[in-house]
Amino acid sequence: MKACSVLYDVVLMIVDLRMKNRPLRPVAVLVVGFLAIILFGSALLSLPFSQKSSADLTYLDCLFVSTSAVCVTGLSTVDLASSFTASGNFIIALLIQIGGLGFATMAVFTLSVLGMQLRISDISLAKESLNRGSSKNIMSLVRDVMAYSFAIELAGSALLYPVFKGRGMSVFKSIMMSAFHSVSAFNNAGFDLNGDSSSLASLNGNAYAYFVFSLLILLGGLGFLVMRELLEFRRKRPLSLHAKIVLASTAVLLVFGTLLIASGGVGLLDSFFLSVSSRTAGFATFPLDKLSDSSALVVVVLMFIGANPGSTGGGIKTTTAFVIFAAMVSVVTGKQPKAFKRAIKQESVMKALTVFIMAVLIACFATFAILLVESGKFSFMDILFEVISAVATVGLSRSVTSGLEVVSKLILIAVMFAGRVGALTIVSALVRRKSERLKFVEEDIMIG
Repeated sequence: MKACSVLYDVVLMIVDLRMKNRPLRPVAVLVVGFLAIILFGSALLSLPFSQKSSADLTYLDCLFVSTSAVCVTGLSTVDLASSFTASGNFIIALLIQIGGLGFATMAVFTLSVLGMQLRISDISLAKESLNRGSSKNIMSLVRDVMAYSFAIELAGSALLYPVFKGRGMSVFKSIMMSAFHSVSAFNNAGFDLNGDSSSLASLNGNAYAYFVFSLLILLGGLGFLVMRELLEFRRKRPLSLHAKIVLASTAVLLVFGTLLIASGGVGLLDSFFLSVSSRTAGFATFPLDKLSDSSALVVVVLMFIGANPGSTGGGIKTTTAFVIFAAMVSVVTGKQPKAFKRAIKQESVMKALTVFIMAVLIACFATFAILLVESGKFSFMDILFEVISAVATVGLSRSVTSGLEVVSKLILIAVMFAGRVGALTIVSALVRRKSERLKFVEEDIMIG
């Protein structure tokens, strides 16, 4: 926590550069901040105390793992258990925590706990990090986010302890394994320390482990605002439209995802877990290259949609998919887009379409580029699966990552960064909006 605060101050010093006598905006600070943490993390992982003597790691491997951890993705070019020491894995867990909750959120919380005076820029940065439209009650939300996260991760560690202790591990190792996997699961990171890059294959068929991991993943992907609404729910204070859409979308995707994956020949229990995990967690209980193309396509769609806004998960988000679907229905029916007897703003529709199109363009470009680089080394489905997993910060892989060429790995690093920070956020950081004084005459365009 203290280290995060120090790094935060360093980031602010770096980005306090003047461009035409104007400091960088909070959204630009977020982009630079995530990049700085990734580079700092890769440097730490490159040091001898982080790596096992038998590991033959390049800087690219460390950069890839650091990016994947900060972007809570879970893709890795190396096996963590056999490549990094306990110190290295602790650094990875810390990077996952910072990436999942947001470095600005953690730093602002630390500053407030230490009793330091918060600047307006600190509040604005926390607002951007939590994707809030207003700074009102932002510190209350920051404190709730930290309290919810640590309480759930601590409870998750306790629940996972019997899983690892039952595999014959020592008490200390069982505690360390349960803590690491609890942090990884709640932050939807998908990293594991089970060895041989097998993810959770060693727990295949363990219904209790499935339940605990699924609970942590769903809570992490639910969204902190929705979580707070549910905890404060009263009959006289109904749930917001946002919360209703989140809960409905999550339930629909979970049920249909399970059934559609199972239709491809996967067992119901494994289908349920994969339906939960594919929405940005990245854990797998069996080799995914064994999936049929139909089940793999379902997983690709679930990965692309992802978790909910304001959560530790990625993807275009459930609300984006819901709004696009509602807008499509409104075009067909000729009625205003609405949900749960509430109208959806036109601005929300335009933003959802922008997020969707940007994600599609990034995925198409990255898939095309990697297919060119790899030149037939992997199938189209393997590459598409890998790219969607990266852009949606999921971490599921069909045993492709470690075999990619250097250029392909660099492309995935860029895609993971764009997926975590958000393509719209990056563009907003680079382009300054200017209000138009002129209003142009509108004219119809033939569509379809």
